Amino acid sequence: MSDNLTFYVNVLNALNDLPPIDPVTYGAHLYNAVQGGTGVLGRQFRAGARFKF
Repeated sequence: MSDNLTFYVNVLNALNDLPPIDPVTYGAHLYNAVQGGTGVLGRQFRAGARFKF
């Protein structure tokens, strides 16, 4: 809009891809599902504005 104001929109995982299947580590001791890689959180939308003073 101007040099001091910027709007932005991000879409992550737009196609809602699922994480890869890893049967070796699922349910293993100290397994952390968040380490499954891309697609764990599903589709995400982010919007915001940046201001410069």
